[in-house]
Amino acid sequence: MGVFEKRELQKQSFFQRLLKKQPKENFIIELENLLSENEEDLTRIDLFKVSALTLSYKVRMETSFENERKELVAKYKRNLESEESVSEEEKNRLLYLKSLLCLPE
Repeated sequence: MGVFEKRELQKQSFFQRLLKKQPKENFIIELENLLSENEEDLTRIDLFKVSALTLSYKVRMETSFENERKELVAKYKRNLESEESVSEEEKNRLLYLKSLLCLPE
C-alpha cells in the first residue's frame, strides 16, 4: 500500500452543474491522485501539471487548502520516518514535494 490514497472525485451538486463548476475539494483529491500515480518518484511531477489543476479549479496554491497540502507532506514524511534509513534521494523528494505544494522548507 502506498503513502498517498487514490480517490474518486466528488460529484457536482445540482447548482454546480448549472453553473458548470467543479467541487473545489476535487482539487486536493486530484492532487493526491497525481502524487499517488507518481509515488515511486515524485520528481516526475512537473509544476505545469499542478498549475493546470490550480487553473482548472480556480484556486491559488499559496493560499488554498493549506492544511490539506501540509497533511500530504506529513503523510510522506511519516512514511520516511518509518524506514530504518532515509536516503539523500528521499530527502530531496521530500523537499521537492514541499516546493511543488508551495510549502516552506
